[in-house]
Amino acid sequence: MAKKYPVIGCKKSPRYIGGLPCIICGVPTTGKVDIEINWFRGDDEQVRVCKTHQTKHDTEILAAYEAANA
Repeated sequence: MAKKYPVIGCKKSPRYIGGLPCIICGVPTTGKVDIEINWFRGDDEQVRVCKTHQTKHDTEILAAYEAANA
């Protein structure tokens, strides 16, 4: 079965992010999420998420990503 892109890759909590805003709510972030755009290795995107939204369902993060890039 083939994947439908975009999909969520891995969710990370890096040590330093630089206070960038969350893609969903705009508060300072505590983690980042890799979004796989297609099956090519270098075409992944990274979005920043706050602590609350890092544990949310992947569809909410994908919807915010697609709205930001529309």
